Amino acid sequence: MSVPGCRVCVAFVAVLACAVSACSSTTVNSAAADPSGGAGTSSTGGIGPAGATGSVGGAGGFTKVSSSGGVGFGGASTAAGGNVEAAGMGGTAGATSSNVSIAGVSGADMKGMAGSAGVSVRTGIAGSAGMSVRTGIAGSDIGPDPYTNPNCTDMAAETGTLTSRFGGAMLTTSDGTRQYYLSTNWWGKFGGQVVEFRGLSFIARNPDAVASMDDNPIGFPQLYMGSYAGKDTAGSNLPKQVSTLTSVPTVLSTLGTGNDGSVLFDLWFTPTSAKLNATEGAVAAGGAYLQIWLSEPALRSPRGTVRTIQSVTGPSQDTNHAVSGVDGTWTIWLDATNPPTITYVANSPMNGISTDLNAFVLDALNNHYGITSSMYLSIIFAGLEIWSGGDGSMVRNFCAKVN
Repeated sequence: MSVPGCRVCVAFVAVLACAVSACSSTTVNSAAADPSGGAGTSSTGGIGPAGATGSVGGAGGFTKVSSSGGVGFGGASTAAGGNVEAAGMGGTAGATSSNVSIAGVSGADMKGMAGSAGVSVRTGIAGSAGMSVRTGIAGSDIGPDPYTNPNCTDMAAETGTLTSRFGGAMLTTSDGTRQYYLSTNWWGKFGGQVVEFRGLSFIARNPDAVASMDDNPIGFPQLYMGSYAGKDTAGSNLPKQVSTLTSVPTVLSTLGTGNDGSVLFDLWFTPTSAKLNATEGAVAAGGAYLQIWLSEPALRSPRGTVRTIQSVTGPSQDTNHAVSGVDGTWTIWLDATNPPTITYVANSPMNGISTDLNAFVLDALNNHYGITSSMYLSIIFAGLEIWSGGDGSMVRNFCAKVN
């Protein structure tokens, strides 16, 4: 909804495939290597007995032994349930009391490369305690998500792949109290793009580099809460009148949106408390749209024009706007049509944000940008607005709670 015609924007969740490659190299001196771990003969370092147990699921490999101690190395192996040990790790110590052993039991020491029993490293999902991302996407190549919000900690367990132009999935939080809806929403142009999701995270796949043929995005895969297109998410506390909002804690993070896209919030305000029905794809006159762009792609811009500030020294553009309680500065874009669109664009690209969305609502309200206290916050969308390419763009974490 950031350019004319982009009114329908709905978010989707994807899964990050994290290929794990583990390699170790063992150098032994003078004596020839014996795969069975046969006894060595050199006092300065030979091949000693193999590790007693090796890595889980297989016997140990070589053991290098010297008069001052040795290091035991187990071979790579696969354990029951699908866990994969990091190659070369494991094995018990060598033959002397000062040996050093490198342990790698059940993959837990590999900082999330392997999960607990029954979880496969193949897709990089899960990981040992403390290393998996809150929404379940892990793998040591991306590490834990630095963006969290203690006031909004929703998680969901559903996984899948959506291949249709306007596909979707209802996602229920792990505690069963609330729902989010995930939508592919390739409204601009569709050429086989897909959305993979795991819980409240999703990734867009566009291997054929489908691109926009005009100024409109090819789509806005997204997650949302509220009532839209006949899907009503439970526990959203929406619609809620602006005058009664106390806080809207949220977190939204990404690993990037490719070369031509942005991750953003899209908040819809309606003039009454009535929920949008299945045939209503836009807000009626008397409502408003509020968008928050975490970055602005090159040669792309929101609807309208940059807000003009009048002062005694003359007009200037509102390009260094501060929002109380929110980090960074913002450029304000306004489209004064009815309903109006108010867009906050981060001046420094952000990979995520943990904040109170009500701070933006109050800022727009107090500055008379087009939102009024009598309106109702009706829907909260979060997703990826993509004009071209975008293969691998992802929302790694989204949560919003309306109080």
